[in-house]
Amino acid sequence: MRDLRRTPYLAATMVNEMATGVSGINAEENKDGFWQKAVVTTKHFTTYNAQTLRTTTSNNASARTLMEYQPQSALKGFESGAVSGFMSSYGRTNGIRISFPR
Repeated sequence: MRDLRRTPYLAATMVNEMATGVSGINAEENKDGFWQKAVVTTKHFTTYNAQTLRTTTSNNASARTLMEYQPQSALKGFESGAVSGFMSSYGRTNGIRISFPR
């Protein structure tokens, strides 16, 4: 999804449609919305730019990027109920630790 975040609307539509299919929330047999076939989560919700030293580096992003671009790709899936959770990025964003070591 990293490349599609440049077009948040298209990424959000794709994430929502894929998550809806995998979770089964709109399946014909699931008229009351009681069950899901699978719980869909998003990985590395924001600023996952590092492949090496990813637990110690800081990925910097502007407030606009963090609010307008990166979360938008998953937001539509959260709103529809197709996406049920997320995994944070490793390391730091703008110097603030995002996940904590054991």
